[in-house]
Amino acid sequence: MTEKSYPEEYSEQVFKGKIALDVRDSVPDWEPYSPPKAPEDAPNVLFILYDDTGLAAWSPYGGAINMPAAQRLAD
Repeated sequence: MTEKSYPEEYSEQVFKGKIALDVRDSVPDWEPYSPPKAPEDAPNVLFILYDDTGLAAWSPYGGAINMPAAQRLAD
C-alpha cells in the first residue's frame, strides 16, 4: 500500500498584486466580484433549504413552526 501525499494537484500561480504594510498601499491580484446575470427570459426559480426540520413541522403543513412567508407561498 502506498501512502498518498496531498495535495494531489498543484498549480504554480504567481501573485501579481502588491502586499504592503498599509492596506491602502496594497494592490489586489483580482477584479471585484460581480455575480453572473441570468438571461432576460430565464425563469424564476426558488430553492428553499431547511436543515433538521421535518416538513410536518412547518406551518404550511399544519405544524407548529410559524413560517408566514412559506405560508404565503403555499397559499
